[in-house]
Amino acid sequence: HDYSLSNVTKIFRDSANWTKIPVRTILGKPLEDRKDVGKHSTFVGFNNQLVSTEQLALQHYEIHGSWKGVHCEGAIIGNLFGLVLWDIIFFPILDMFHFDVQDAPLDFGCEMF
Repeated sequence: HDYSLSNVTKIFRDSANWTKIPVRTILGKPLEDRKDVGKHSTFVGFNNQLVSTEQLALQHYEIHGSWKGVHCEGAIIGNLFGLVLWDIIFFPILDMFHFDVQDAPLDFGCEMF
């Protein structure tokens, strides 16, 4: 692949030709008593149970699109990151692990890592 600046600039200049992402509107019945600031939105789901915004979207796609999904707040990406970089993260360097329950080396958050 050509990732030169001129090629990347051309890609963004031609962005008008990109495929438009379809927009879906999912209508749910919110609970009136759950509109407090800082509270999670709660809806009456398609199964008449109380559900979160994410659960409502999952129900919608299961009913209208025959899709199955899971709400995991990006945990799948973090897990794949850990698996792909396992050998680098847990490379045996002296004094990087001090405790048996330590889940990352001491320098994991440093820019030198």
